[in-house]
Amino acid sequence: MEKDGAYRRRREILKFVVVAAVFFGVLLMGYLFVIYAEKCETKECFYSHLAYCKSASWNNDAPEATWGYAIKGEAEGKCEVEAKLLLLKKGKVEIERLEGKSMKCLLPLGVTALPGENLEYCTGQLKEEMQDLIIKRMHSYILENLGKINEEVTKPL
Repeated sequence: MEKDGAYRRRREILKFVVVAAVFFGVLLMGYLFVIYAEKCETKECFYSHLAYCKSASWNNDAPEATWGYAIKGEAEGKCEVEAKLLLLKKGKVEIERLEGKSMKCLLPLGVTALPGENLEYCTGQLKEEMQDLIIKRMHSYILENLGKINEEVTKPL
């Protein structure tokens, strides 16, 4: 009888160990294939991942601003990339409010262009505020140049 009890306990422990190993194996695979994103140091590295929509991140340290990009993977048949304005180095004070804001861009698969170069693929607070600034600048330009615009419009063809 005691041998049957010990045998059952060993069997239960073995089942537990196998289930735990499978569980941790699945977690590890999920981390490696879904969560883990390679940190690219160059634009070329980022573009090579973007071409196949493979998880990666890259900080573009441009002269006017530092942008953070993260390829999240395929979503809705497109490549989901998050773009974030990390640090504004140059620009007017009105642009400073964009710092720290982000947007989600759904790029066509195979496209290798920086998210944000074509805002039609993007949604989010950063896009909305960028568009708001563009509209305000256009409005100011029109008001400042109303006389010139009026002259051009009234010229005979």
